[in-house]
Amino acid sequence: MKEITPHLVLGHGHFFQNTLLSASRFVDYCKKRGVKIDERRLEKFEELGIFYPMLRIKHPRCKQKLKKVITETDTYTEPCGILQEGDKWDGDIEIYYAAFVYWKKEYVDSWINDGLVYIPSKETFQPWSNYRIEDDFQKQTETYYSIFQTLPLYMLTHLITFPIGIENLATWTQKEIKNWFKSAKQSAKSLVKSFQESEGVRDELAKLGQVLSSRYLPYAEKYEGMISLPQQDSFDWRQYRLDWNAKKVLDELGLTVEEVAHFYQLAEMEASKDDPLDRWSDLVQFVRKSKKEQLKDAALLAQTWRVLGRIINLFHRDLTGDFIYFYGKDIKTKERIYGQGIPQNDLAFLEYVSNKFGVNPRPKLFLFVEGNGEVEHFPRLAVELFGINFSEIGIQIQNLHGVSGFEGNKRIDKYGAFEKLIEYYHDKQTIAFFILDDEGKRVKRVKQELITKASKEHSNRTITRNEYIKLWDKNVEFDNFTNKEIAEAMTKLSENRYLFTEHEIEDCRNRFGKSNQGDTLSRLYKDKCDYGSNKIRLLGNLIDYAVISPKFEVDGIEVVRPLVKTIEDVTYLAMRNYQPSRLESWKKTQNSEWLGHSVNDKTS
Repeated sequence: MKEITPHLVLGHGHFFQNTLLSASRFVDYCKKRGVKIDERRLEKFEELGIFYPMLRIKHPRCKQKLKKVITETDTYTEPCGILQEGDKWDGDIEIYYAAFVYWKKEYVDSWINDGLVYIPSKETFQPWSNYRIEDDFQKQTETYYSIFQTLPLYMLTHLITFPIGIENLATWTQKEIKNWFKSAKQSAKSLVKSFQESEGVRDELAKLGQVLSSRYLPYAEKYEGMISLPQQDSFDWRQYRLDWNAKKVLDELGLTVEEVAHFYQLAEMEASKDDPLDRWSDLVQFVRKSKKEQLKDAALLAQTWRVLGRIINLFHRDLTGDFIYFYGKDIKTKERIYGQGIPQNDLAFLEYVSNKFGVNPRPKLFLFVEGNGEVEHFPRLAVELFGINFSEIGIQIQNLHGVSGFEGNKRIDKYGAFEKLIEYYHDKQTIAFFILDDEGKRVKRVKQELITKASKEHSNRTITRNEYIKLWDKNVEFDNFTNKEIAEAMTKLSENRYLFTEHEIEDCRNRFGKSNQGDTLSRLYKDKCDYGSNKIRLLGNLIDYAVISPKFEVDGIEVVRPLVKTIEDVTYLAMRNYQPSRLESWKKTQNSEWLGHSVNDKTS
C-alpha cells in the first residue's frame, strides 16, 4: 500500500469529527472500548516509531488588527483585518490561532499546501510539549488519530504487555527477578525493532478505512435504510457520489482487488475473534447506533471494527459489483440457516432472528373477546388460578365490542369481518382465538365457514380450527355460573339495594337468545334498580367464584367450569406455539393442521 497523503486522509472533510479524534478524545474513545492507553504512552509509541498518529494540524498564529471605536455612550475595539507581514500598524492587535475549517475545500487545500496539515510518520519526532502554547497551555499543533487505529493499537498493546503474576513476584528470588526483567527487556527490544522496520498490516487496514470513510461511512453506519450526513447545506453529497471513482482510488493507494478482499477478511476476523457478542451479530446488526454505543469494552470496540469491515466491503462492491463475506457469514450459509431469500429481506430476517433469540414481541396468540369485562378479568383469572400472566407467555387480548364485530355485515362480509384478520395473524403464526356469545344463527354460520373454507394463503388447510372459536351455549354468565352465583353477584353489584333471586335469574336464562330479548340480565338489573348495571364489575364478581372454585355443579354433577377449561386451553396453545426461526419451520407449521383443519378432513 502506498503512502497516504493528507488529502486522502481528510477526503471531503465533512466526516472529520466522525473518524478523526484529537489525542485526548482518542484516549477516551479507547478507554470506553477497553483499550488501556493514555497520552503519555501514545507519545512514547510515536517516539519509538511503533505507532504514529494519523494526522497533525498546525494552527497558524495570526495577528488581528483592532481599531478603536468611540460613541457617545461607549468606547470599544473591533477587528479590522489580519496584520500581514510588512504592514504598518500602530493600533492594538489581538493574537489568536486560526481554526481549521475542515469542511471547506479551499481552506483544506491551502493548509495542506502550506504544510500546516501533515502525516506525522513522515516527520522527525518532537516531544508533544513542543506543540503547546507556553502562555495558556493550549495546543498550537493538534495531534489526530483515526478511530480505526484502535485495531492496530489493541493488537500492539497486547503484544508488548508482559504479564507477571503477583504470586511470582512474591516467591521469586532477587536473581530470578533480574533474569526475568533481563529476558523481558531483550524481548521488548526485538518487538520494537520489528515494529520499526515494517508497518503492520493492521496499520495499513486502519489507514485504508480512514481514506474510504469519506465515501462509505454513512452507509456502513446506516440504520433502517437512512444515512446521516453532516454539513448538508455546504456539501453536495449527490455530486460527490457521482464523481467518486473507486478504481482511481484503488490505483492511488497502490492496491489490488485481492488485497482489498484480504483487508476486509482481516477486519472481520479481528472483530469476530474479540467480540463477545459475535454469536449475536445477526441480532446486534439491527440495533440502532446510539444503543450500540452504550456497549462496553470489547463489545463496543468490535462495533468500530465491523464498521471498518463494512466500509471496505462497500469499496469492494464498487470495484467488482459483488460483496465478499467472512467465513460462515455469507448469504448461502445464512440461507441454509434461515431460508432462501430471507437474509436479503430485512423485515423477514429480523422476524426470524428475533424469534431465534426469543425477543420478538409479536403475540403468540391473539384472544378476541366481546367486552371490556372479559378484557379485564380473563387475564386475572389466568393469574389467580394458574399463576400465568398473559403477556409473559405471549397472549394479547382484544375487545370486539360485541358479537356483531365477528359477524360483520351480511352483504359485505360474507364469511365474517375477521376472515382476513385471521389469515393475517395465522400467516404470522399468531393464533387468532375467539370467545363469543351465541346470539343467533349467523354466529354459528360464520364459524362454520371459517373452519371449513380453504385458506387463501395456504389452500391445503382451512382458515382456522374448530376449537379456536369458542361459542358459549348462551353467554359467559349463564354457561359458567349458577343461578345462585349470578343472583348473589348482581345483589353485590347493587350494594344490596335489591335482593335478586335464583328464580329471576332462571327466567333470564330461559328468555336469553329469543327474539327481541337482548341482554336479559342487564334488563332485569335496570328494571329492579332503576339504573344500568356495570357489566365489568358484574363479571368481576362472578370471576371471584371461579377463582375460589374452578368447578361447579351441573345437573348434580361437579364439572370444571367451561371458562376455566377455555382459559387453560388458551394458555396451553400460546405456550406451545413456538415461533419459527427459519423459513422451513414456518412452512412446516403453515402446511400442518396447527392453524387449520386439512381441507380433506374438515371438522365442524
